[in-house]
Amino acid sequence: VAQTEEQERRQEINHDKTAKATMLEETARAASYHLEEYTRAERRRKDEKEQRQKKAAQINDSKVSNLQMQLERRRQEKERLRDEVVAVSRQSRSKPSSRLGTTGAQSRVPVTPAGAAAATMVAPRNSLPGT
Repeated sequence: VAQTEEQERRQEINHDKTAKATMLEETARAASYHLEEYTRAERRRKDEKEQRQKKAAQINDSKVSNLQMQLERRRQEKERLRDEVVAVSRQSRSKPSSRLGTTGAQSRVPVTPAGAAAATMVAPRNSLPGT
C-alpha cells in the first residue's frame, strides 16, 4: 500500500512538472511571437518615418532650388536694369545740349516701358526670400 501511494505521488509530481513545462513552453512561444510582432511593427514605423523624412527633404530641396532660381532671375533682372540705366545715363550725357531752353528732365532720353515697369515693380511680400 505504501509503495502504491509513493508511486501515485511520484506520478502526480511528474504530471505537475510536465504541465508546468508545457505551460512554460507555451509562454515562451507566445513571448517569442509577440517579440517578432513588436520588432516588425518597430521596423515598419522606422521605414515609414524614413520615407516621410526623405519626402520632406525632397520637398525642401525643391523649394530651395526654386528660391535659388528666383534669386538668380531677380539678380539678372537687377543687373539688366542697372545696365539699362547706365546706358541711358551715358546717352543723355553724350548728347550735345543743342536745346538750350529745355530743362534737364525734358532733355533726358526716356527709359523703355519694360524697364520703367520693372523699376517700379514691387515684389509681393511673401515672394521675397527669407520671409
